[in-house]
Amino acid sequence: MKDFIINKKIYLVLLLILANFLVAKADVQLSGFKVLPAYLVSGKLNVANPNVVTPFKFQVSLSRQLLSTGGNEDGSCTITLMYAVCNSCTDPSYQEISTPRAVIEADYKDNFGHPSGFSNLTLDAKLPANITKGVLIIKFTYYNSDQQKMLTEYMSNNSIGVYYNEPPVLVADLVSYPSPNQFEIGVKLPNEDLEFKWNNSKLTSSLVNIALYDASSNLIVEKTNVPNNGSIIFDFSAVQIDNTNNNNRFTLNIFSALMAGYGYNSKYYIRIKEVFGTKYGKSGLFCFVNDHPMLWQSDLPNAFPNAFWIFRPDSSGSGYGELVVDWLVNRINASNVSIDLYDDQGNFFKRLANSVPNNGHFIRPPDNTIPRGNPYFYQFKITSVENPSSFGYSEVFHHWFD
Repeated sequence: MKDFIINKKIYLVLLLILANFLVAKADVQLSGFKVLPAYLVSGKLNVANPNVVTPFKFQVSLSRQLLSTGGNEDGSCTITLMYAVCNSCTDPSYQEISTPRAVIEADYKDNFGHPSGFSNLTLDAKLPANITKGVLIIKFTYYNSDQQKMLTEYMSNNSIGVYYNEPPVLVADLVSYPSPNQFEIGVKLPNEDLEFKWNNSKLTSSLVNIALYDASSNLIVEKTNVPNNGSIIFDFSAVQIDNTNNNNRFTLNIFSALMAGYGYNSKYYIRIKEVFGTKYGKSGLFCFVNDHPMLWQSDLPNAFPNAFWIFRPDSSGSGYGELVVDWLVNRINASNVSIDLYDDQGNFFKRLANSVPNNGHFIRPPDNTIPRGNPYFYQFKITSVENPSSFGYSEVFHHWFD
């Protein structure tokens, strides 16, 4: 009887061991997921044209354990590639973009066709049209032996982003000052600010990015985001950085760097771009000056390079045949001024106004007695009526029809 009890216990133990073999682990692990390199840009799925479907191939790597009795665990599972409109994917809305692929025993083969513990599958997927952002995630359905049931997981910790390089849209007439349509201007350091102006109605974004570029290298010197309100004042003389845009001023800690490029040989421009959009524009070129040097190339004559600075940097010029003069009122001691036109050699050509108010602006309609065209260069002279010794000359400008 005692032997029967012992044999019975041994028999029960053997049954338990056999039961464990029969209910072998069916776990399988997703050990890798990638989109093939031909379809990637910067590690993300490249959408070349969002108006059409984007077909591509992806690869998954699966692994399974060896059983103590020999052979491998059951590697059956189902792989589906999903698309989600999210970044962290804590509560995403999933969309299937590949046909669910049932992985079976025959998929686990080595290079010689022998049963293996690994499977590398290359599968097809299609990203629907009109998608330019989001992530790709594997939906993984498998049997979990610990819980003894089928489980479905969305592998958000192993996701791939969607890349679309939306072409920027240049708005040619966006910037009004410094206008790209006028000649290079000069900004007098450290006393003069530059008010950058643009047509804010042409941008749909509530925020815009303002960046100062070095024209020779096209590298950004400084940048900031500001409200799309149409203007911002650059204070180039600051010694401390302050990007708060208080009172619509943008203070730059670049004065010492800019002084190294003092003069008209170092040129800059400003770019404005929608923060939430693709529209952008570029200003005309400008340089930094400490007096009133010639603002064009040195081989063009400038009769009065050391004239007292009474004009705005781009104060004088010609557009549509008319002559326009803008000057800084507080730079000349006068209640009225006379305005004369000189040629590029400093020779008097014609008086435009005997006396006009010192209000900073004068415009003369097209005058056929003043030659226009490529060969003709002029300068303005503005003189105090009350004190003729107070005067100054503008930069040289080209008189023509735009």
